[in-house]
Amino acid sequence: AVDSTDAGAVDRDGVAGGIVTETLPFHVKIKHVRKLADLHFAQKQEVRTSVRTLMADIEREKDTRNRFVHGLWNFSALAASPPTVSCRDPRWVYTEEGKSHRWQRMRDTVWTLEELDRYLSDLNGLGKRTEAVWLRVQTEMRPQPTTESNATSG
Repeated sequence: AVDSTDAGAVDRDGVAGGIVTETLPFHVKIKHVRKLADLHFAQKQEVRTSVRTLMADIEREKDTRNRFVHGLWNFSALAASPPTVSCRDPRWVYTEEGKSHRWQRMRDTVWTLEELDRYLSDLNGLGKRTEAVWLRVQTEMRPQPTTESNATSG
């Protein structure tokens, strides 16, 4: 078994972790990050909570993120006032409403340019939070000097 204090030494540069996770779906990666936060920061509640909160915030953006990445985009400068940007989601979705059941695809999401700009600004803020949490995680995972090594080095 690998002691959780040694886990950072196994993959300091992240290459092994990247190889293991590169083909995993987005929601599985989020699940793994939560589990790793629980493992590594069981005794550091503040760090653990910041990672788990960040993952919840990222997960809330999953559907919109998927639309951005996989959607079919259209800019309608002349057709709408104010101009809009639409994104057609090509994924199939099964819905149930009462006794009605149906499969649907090509659902449109329409944004004004102002709404899209505000949303992208919010995502930028989420990216900055992600970077700050990642830096905190890296700092917390660095090996801490032991008391013995401090006594012998001085």
